[in-house]
Amino acid sequence: MTDQQELHRQAIEHLGRLKEIIDALKELGPCPRDGGNAFANIRGRLCALSRR
Repeated sequence: MTDQQELHRQAIEHLGRLKEIIDALKELGPCPRDGGNAFANIRGRLCALSRR
């Protein structure tokens, strides 16, 4: 098994738990920090685009 195949296997093993965590976050609803995080994500993406 190649290193890439091993990492894919590990990722697949964790996928189910990640889905559970995402569902739990959705159930909790919005967070007061969501707006700030969204702006930070957009800022990061714009900076990445400007480097191309």
